[in-house]
Amino acid sequence: MITLILKKTKSLFFFALIGFNCLSCGRYAPPVPPEFTAPPAVVDLDVKPSESAINFSWKAPEKDVRGEPLKNLVGYKIYRAELELGEKLIPNKLKLKEISEVPDKYLKKIIYKREEAKASGTPIRKAKVDESDKNHFFTDSQLKNEQIYVYKIVAFNNIIESQNYDLVRIKFNGLKSVIDLNSAKKIATPEFVDTEEDLLEDAQSS
Repeated sequence: MITLILKKTKSLFFFALIGFNCLSCGRYAPPVPPEFTAPPAVVDLDVKPSESAINFSWKAPEKDVRGEPLKNLVGYKIYRAELELGEKLIPNKLKLKEISEVPDKYLKKIIYKREEAKASGTPIRKAKVDESDKNHFFTDSQLKNEQIYVYKIVAFNNIIESQNYDLVRIKFNGLKSVIDLNSAKKIATPEFVDTEEDLLEDAQSS
């Protein structure tokens, strides 16, 4: 009986010692959920038409959704859906299909600059890259005249896509295309009635 008690006491002491070591070493903090380190929406999204295409440009985000410097960014996925004239724009019912990916060119360069600064003893906040490295572009030329399209451009890393994005609605007609950035509200987008009159009215008021 005494031997059994001693064994139990040793076992309890052993597990208590492990628990103490885990707490003291500081290596067992809860992992950060992937959505906390996800990239935010792209920055300064701009859309311009040409005779036969729609041209998108945007800047890379620099911080994750927590406001911390981004550490993981692979690129940007471009999604597109088609709407019939008069069809309502309801975000969670859009049949968006991925049509392209654009690799990010900013994050690797800024991380390299930060490491370079760290190695030389320079404050990391002074690490800079050329502003043009933040610029990214996409052109969609697979379009039909008089067709209404809805786009979203989503930043993603190797774990998760951003849950923050803008929706852009376009009635394509070459240089006369109607581009409605007012429908590019963040993900909680309300319903829109996509008659030609509504689309034109939204664009003119922007």
